[in-house]
Amino acid sequence: MGVAVTRLILKDEGTVLGPIATLDCVGTGITATRSGINGTVTISGSGFTSNCRAYAGTNQSINNNTNVKVQLTTENWDTSNEFDPTTNYRFTATNAGKYVVCASVNLTTQNAGTRLSALIYKNGVQVTSSGSHAGGSSDLGSNITDILDLAASDYIELHVFQNDSVTRTLGGNSTSAF
Repeated sequence: MGVAVTRLILKDEGTVLGPIATLDCVGTGITATRSGINGTVTISGSGFTSNCRAYAGTNQSINNNTNVKVQLTTENWDTSNEFDPTTNYRFTATNAGKYVVCASVNLTTQNAGTRLSALIYKNGVQVTSSGSHAGGSSDLGSNITDILDLAASDYIELHVFQNDSVTRTLGGNSTSAF
């Protein structure tokens, strides 16, 4: 299984070392490489496997200049019953550990020069964001990936931001997913 990553930064104790050139899954870890700098993130736990995939099953209006929680109403799978697709639209960890979080958002017809951002929130606070700018009048997407340290009962949510001066539509299909 591959993961498309548009932008991922290698950090060493909070210092940004720069964009990653390659990202490889090896055994229980992820190895990231950047021009002579190698970093490894080991993902392991106490024998639990937790994963889900949820997406926006219906269209959602996204107001201009506002961070909006994406209503991920449909699940493809949820191995540990940790995702809530009906009330809070969020993942709540039942076990402490490191979690790889990948998400994408897609909006219809953004005008040239406008911005679209995917944002990951942990316990109601933004922890990561990734954005893209429209080069012309077209649909626009943004992808985001991060590794988060979660305690049992921590929750994560997907938010979206756009600044196209009008309300835009987040497509109700599996391309806006978590």
